[in-house]
Amino acid sequence: MTDSYITTLSQVISKITLYVPYFTITLGTIGALCNILTFSAKKLRQNPCAFYFLCSSVFDILTLSICGTLRLMVDHYQYALNQTAIFCKIRVYLTGVFPGISTACLVLATIDRCWLTSSLARWRRWSKITIAYRLVIVAIIVWLISLAHMLVFYDFYTINGVPNTCSSQPGVYSTFISAFLVIWLTIIPYICMFIASMMTFSHIRASRERVMAFQQQQQQQQQQEAHRRVDRHLILIMFIQVILSVILLSLRTVVIAYTYLTRDVVKDSRSRAIESFFSQFGTVVYYINYAKSFYLCTLASPLFRQVFWNQLNQFKNYITHSTRENAVVPISITAATKKRSNQDVLND
Repeated sequence: MTDSYITTLSQVISKITLYVPYFTITLGTIGALCNILTFSAKKLRQNPCAFYFLCSSVFDILTLSICGTLRLMVDHYQYALNQTAIFCKIRVYLTGVFPGISTACLVLATIDRCWLTSSLARWRRWSKITIAYRLVIVAIIVWLISLAHMLVFYDFYTINGVPNTCSSQPGVYSTFISAFLVIWLTIIPYICMFIASMMTFSHIRASRERVMAFQQQQQQQQQQEAHRRVDRHLILIMFIQVILSVILLSLRTVVIAYTYLTRDVVKDSRSRAIESFFSQFGTVVYYINYAKSFYLCTLASPLFRQVFWNQLNQFKNYITHSTRENAVVPISITAATKKRSNQDVLND
């Protein structure tokens, strides 16, 4: 009974980790490209929150196309490259860096909305596109440096009797990295997002009361209302992104914490099979988190849909116009050449 149960679990998770990543990588990459097209629109180009979403989409593409593909290769395709120490180190490092920077951009987006909705002018002044450029650069540098130790302490080791496993160095570093992955990569970013989101919600409630009092005295200008409409939709997108990200990443975080806390506990084959199932399933869900953004934004925000379709039409018109120009130019050159040839014959 136990052997049959373990075999069934193994077969099910093998199919999940083989087929789901193909859909995740393909649909996620297409969605991230659509996000880039949308958030680079002129209407959103100078909005710092939109810029953070744009940067997050760029690193979503890198996470899916590089980290997701490498994970698929390791799980189901045996290459000589998979067994080299340099491949192990770089794969683990990039798997931490790219998703980390994407999450950091989302954290900055929530903080930016908190600044924007504050009643204090000194905090609202931090919500600027020039400051957004600098903060993204700082976030990239911080993540590149903070995970550099993984390039040193990851290699092939024998883990739970399984040889040649790409893992952290056993001992003190193993304990450190288990706490580091849970705290630095998950708990701290999402606590920051939760606090900033709650503060934003509080600021919005207070600002509604101020706006209602203000509207009794003076009519709001149309341009200001347009900016506020964009900000409202970006805040909505931010709230939904944060909530769904927490849900999707919680499984992997719990599994990682449980695995390392019970690393020295003797487990039977059934327990190990269940743990392996949830570990691999958590990894699949983990990558889905970086493929959700465009589809979530499309469903949640009418403004996002409007801007996306406008950008798509502009891109289509640009491609069509360029194709027509390329088709007309050779004809014009041929006609001009033929005209000059006829003139040369008449002159002769």
